Amino acid sequence: MAKDAILEGSKSLISLTDITFTGGVVNAFNSLNNISKYDNGCAPPFLIKIDTVGADMIGLSWENTGSEIYNLAFRTEGNNWETIENITSPFTLQNIGNCTSVELKLQKKCGDTLGPFGYTLKVNTLGCCTSPEIKDHYIFNDKLHLSWDKVLAAEKYYFIYKYWSDPLWDTLITDKNNIAIDLKINCGRITAYLKSECEDTLSSDIQYFILGQDCPECAIREYCYPFLDNDFEWITKIEINDFENESGKNSDGIGIFSHTPALKLIQNETYPVNVNIEFSSSSYSDSLFVWLDLDNNGIFQSDELICRGFNDKSTKIKTEFTVPDLQYTGSSIMRIMLSAYSISDPCDIGNNDYGEYEDYCIVLDTANQCKIQDFNIASKVIDTENVQLIWNNTGNDHKYLVKLRKKELRRRVLSFSIYTRYIFDHFRT
Repeated sequence: MAKDAILEGSKSLISLTDITFTGGVVNAFNSLNNISKYDNGCAPPFLIKIDTVGADMIGLSWENTGSEIYNLAFRTEGNNWETIENITSPFTLQNIGNCTSVELKLQKKCGDTLGPFGYTLKVNTLGCCTSPEIKDHYIFNDKLHLSWDKVLAAEKYYFIYKYWSDPLWDTLITDKNNIAIDLKINCGRITAYLKSECEDTLSSDIQYFILGQDCPECAIREYCYPFLDNDFEWITKIEINDFENESGKNSDGIGIFSHTPALKLIQNETYPVNVNIEFSSSSYSDSLFVWLDLDNNGIFQSDELICRGFNDKSTKIKTEFTVPDLQYTGSSIMRIMLSAYSISDPCDIGNNDYGEYEDYCIVLDTANQCKIQDFNIASKVIDTENVQLIWNNTGNDHKYLVKLRKKELRRRVLSFSIYTRYIFDHFRT
């Protein structure tokens, strides 16, 4: 009785819709007033249980001695209340319609007296075209196996995923509620989500999942980790070439991502850096600093500060850096620091403690094996809307990116340029 009174007495708030059970917050005054409905000796049942939900039915039950009679009031979204009289527990409400939101409430009949209606329950029947959640996943025989609950209205499922730092999403389509994908790398996280196809319509709700397994630590040694206060501003995402990471707000202003696959940096090559920032309330002007531990000695020295940026109260910082001549090649650490003040030493920040920083695993190399080669691209017109492209495959290429641009000439012509993304097996692992 107390639980029903608390739930029914809650005050609705738009900001809590679909977040809390009632879509509101506790209101003790309303709850105490609701207790009065139980004073007449003909109280409604407590804690009604929803036993089953189908495409057009709802099965419910409540405590019943066998001689008690109840009335059930219900309505579907946008319609008036209807009443079914003289029922007992359990009871099945049928012919509601699939993917329908229903409100239910019960009142007790005590002879010629009708008691008050109890707490109103909200239930959705099955049959909506929703995106399923991944329920189970594991790695076996170099495959990632996944499964999810079936969606009643779904005819097919789209499993959409991409590897860490991979710019392209892959899509697999199945009519089953499970799938297995070949792992292209032996470690590193995979971002994935599912969509349902229901009569040529794709579900719009998306929930992202992080799958797979971590890579070994890039560097065993301990770096300095000064405290930064990121209550006011923090890094939400970084992009360096095709490498990207959505980190969100990190605990204590420190994000350690040295367990992820490494970003490969080549001597004398230039890399664009895009950093997204989020503020808790007001926007602030902040500076961005990037250090590379070029000699892998566990210390960020003054000459290893290779990049600066500034946001001028915006939520984005765009800059770039060029990798200097290298005396060391191999794995190391890159530190990206967002600070409200100018900082020359990422370990000794003094009182300049507003901001956040993130450490990433990198691989330094003097040679870039990912060179553009002569692909001998050929094209073949299939029909008025399709053109087939053919080129040489070196055998070490992981993926190709094809860029298209339409040009309006005397007649419509498609011009193609192609980019190759070489990711060798030894580099990926």
